[in-house]
Amino acid sequence: PHGKRIVVSSEDAGRFACNSVNIEDKLIVNRVSPGLKKNLAKVGFEVIEAPLTEFLKAGGSAKCLTLKLTEPPA
Repeated sequence: PHGKRIVVSSEDAGRFACNSVNIEDKLIVNRVSPGLKKNLAKVGFEVIEAPLTEFLKAGGSAKCLTLKLTEPPA
């Protein structure tokens, strides 16, 4: 919804800030600007920055490093 959107600068977009993983109130990202980190904290996220620069070279970031596993149907 429009009221819940958080603006991401082109600088943060270039660092793949939207390619993140959230686990409950924690958000795992490459690197984000202090402004984005502050805005995310305002809405309840704890931002965890992880140096993923080598993965950025391949065109991915935190979300691209995940694999969702679900149990097979019984």
